Amino acid sequence: MPTLFTGLPGVESARISLDLWELSRVAIETGIAGRLREPGFDPRDPALPAPWQQRYTAFIERHGHRGLHEMEVAAKTWRWDPAPVVAMVASYLDIDPDHAPPAVLARQEAERLALTREIDARLGFAQRRIFRWLLPRAQGWVALRERTKSILVRAARLGDWHLAAIQARLLDLGVIREPDDIFFLSHEELSNVLANGLRVDLSARVLARRREYERNRHVILPERFRGRPVPLPPAEAGHAGDVLKGTPVSPGRVTGRARVILDPQVDGPLQPGEILVAPVTDAGWTPLFALAAGLVVDMGSALSHGSTVAREYGLPAVVNVRQGTTRIRTGDLIAIDGIAGTVTILEEPPAA
Repeated sequence: MPTLFTGLPGVESARISLDLWELSRVAIETGIAGRLREPGFDPRDPALPAPWQQRYTAFIERHGHRGLHEMEVAAKTWRWDPAPVVAMVASYLDIDPDHAPPAVLARQEAERLALTREIDARLGFAQRRIFRWLLPRAQGWVALRERTKSILVRAARLGDWHLAAIQARLLDLGVIREPDDIFFLSHEELSNVLANGLRVDLSARVLARRREYERNRHVILPERFRGRPVPLPPAEAGHAGDVLKGTPVSPGRVTGRARVILDPQVDGPLQPGEILVAPVTDAGWTPLFALAAGLVVDMGSALSHGSTVAREYGLPAVVNVRQGTTRIRTGDLIAIDGIAGTVTILEEPPAA
């Protein structure tokens, strides 16, 4: 039962929201909450109150390697781009304490423990011994999976520490024209330049690859194919009465207005009580879970990031919906059934 895997201690992704909540409390206590929404606010400013500096530094030390599209080498982590962290802390300022991450996780833990006792009491002697041995190990694997992902991301982003120096060297050699051009070089090209100090202009290749990248961003491929895939046409928007099916990963039923977010840095903001509809989620999406009433994801499984965090926060969730972000529109009134694995469009948004 999913409830047996909610409110677990040591789930790394859930810890992000807890630490952001603590940062928001420190911002209020130190009188800088209003400044978080000011353009250009720098959370690393040494003139800020010491409690904020200490808490922010601790947050970055623990979570600074995370971020949106965190396994994409061209994406900036929270360590190098603090703006998303500031925005997330600001969004937590107005959350009612009863709906804040600590309160939600405490309720989920209490529900999990109550169900554990109920099941334990119903089992026979032999079954109870197996249950007591197996459950904590299964719960431990859930937390271990999230912690392992965090470690892998941290290791994958070690190159960030040298990125600025490498970009400067390539610019000096005339290999690239812009710092971010480095992400459009092949590993072989980059290695040859750095090892031999070649002064070769690769800007034409970079330009061609940038154009290809932009074109591919809008291509929709079939889930399974053999040989060269044929792109799929864009899905039509859904209508009232349509039922989308997916994988149920967190139990519960909820009805609310949808907020389709393809990129948290561009779309939104997500309003408290709205249902988050996303293509896929990683650690960069986690802070939105504290605001959402439910979750619909195009891709994912029972052990994916969104599923794990949704269970931690008790959010009804359906993943692997495939076309949720295209069939559902922001403003649609939708109903999630986290047991049956269905998402029903009840009402289309009113015309503007």
